Amino acid sequence: MKILDAQATAAALPWPGMLGALDDILAAQRDGRARCPVRNRLKLGATPDAADAGVLLTMPATDGELAVVKVVTVHGRNPLQQLPAVQAAVLVMDARTGQRLALLDGEVVTERRTAALSALAVRKLTGRTDWSGAALQLIGAGAQARAHMEAFAACLGVKQVSVQTRSPASAQGLIALAREHGLQAELGAAASLRGADLIVTATTSSTPVMDDAARDDAVICAVGAFTSKMAELPPALVRRARSVVDTTDGCRAEAGDLLQASVDWAQIPQLSDAAVLPAGAPIIFKSVGSALWDLAAARCWWQATQRN
Repeated sequence: MKILDAQATAAALPWPGMLGALDDILAAQRDGRARCPVRNRLKLGATPDAADAGVLLTMPATDGELAVVKVVTVHGRNPLQQLPAVQAAVLVMDARTGQRLALLDGEVVTERRTAALSALAVRKLTGRTDWSGAALQLIGAGAQARAHMEAFAACLGVKQVSVQTRSPASAQGLIALAREHGLQAELGAAASLRGADLIVTATTSSTPVMDDAARDDAVICAVGAFTSKMAELPPALVRRARSVVDTTDGCRAEAGDLLQASVDWAQIPQLSDAAVLPAGAPIIFKSVGSALWDLAAARCWWQATQRN
């Protein structure tokens, strides 16, 4: 079994390869070849209601050829001990024999498959591949904001980025990184949302991080909130937008942005079934994550391994 550290995992998951692998998995999801259950959650305290207890998440998926299971732990107080709050690993197996093939760095897999899926959603839902003249606003400056900046630059051609966050130091760090990538980058604010073509919300906020000021032609990728009690988007924006989700089952259980807006789920397709959306209202792509996207990352690595 191969063990890939963070650097090797990132190198094994180039942005173009991830877009292709995700597109393939969406097709496999649509025709039933790729499948996964809703992720399982287990609180790790001595009792289920223990304060500050960590959470263990397990996420399996298969397409009949490969199988994966991602194991994630979330401990919100870890940073106080100079430990990461989120730790993860993805085990890749041969679905036909159970042979263990690889262990991928789970944090890197999550960053890259989430950001690549957002870029793919922008393409699919708008029918537009060239966003070189677009303004991207990132709300948040953590790992997912960084990954989305890189993915949108590589996959959509974005060249102009603004960063809005509660921590000026974090924002300046991401701005500096964006400039190193050759992007035009500046500090963003709530007012700059009115000029943004693309908006990515990548926070762990339980209350909305933006108002209902998005343009009617804006595309919003909401990737931060992953429980029913979290919401980055205000209900008014959700109600006037056209929404698409990464998976219906996952979002009906965990997409607080949509649940708190009391959406009509019959009107919200998942990405595998969605087509180009008509103009006239903002587009929201809501993603809570799925083991299917980890499976796509495994396929990206596996296909490159087979070619070599």
